[in-house]
Amino acid sequence: MGKIPRRQSREKVLQILYSLHFQNRDKKALPYYLKRYGESITPSLPQDSYALEMLEGIVENYEAIEDTITKYYQFVDELSFIDLAIIQISIYEFMISKQTPPKVSINEAIELSKIYSTEYSKKIINAVLDAVEKSME
Repeated sequence: MGKIPRRQSREKVLQILYSLHFQNRDKKALPYYLKRYGESITPSLPQDSYALEMLEGIVENYEAIEDTITKYYQFVDELSFIDLAIIQISIYEFMISKQTPPKVSINEAIELSKIYSTEYSKKIINAVLDAVEKSME
């Protein structure tokens, strides 16, 4: 089997995170959700090592990611679940795993928002991620 494109991996993780947030925004719910529904989620992920790594990394670093988002966007509770998940994925990629350059990750986040969110959301996602990136310089 060939390598799965990273955009496809991001979309899988986005769908999983969106489902979680839609059910319960409590940060403690993510590990519970993965444990409870893991059998239905993970069959497609073992072949997608990047998606699995991202999902595990977001779970392990959930508080740090949330703290970072809150630091740069005071209206976190008003973000749609899909926008929050897009931001979480990008912050994990360029700030925690550091496997993806910030500009690439931010661009991918914007592309996901074009597909799954609104024009206005794209601007918020870009602003939050740009602020996080600038703070790393």
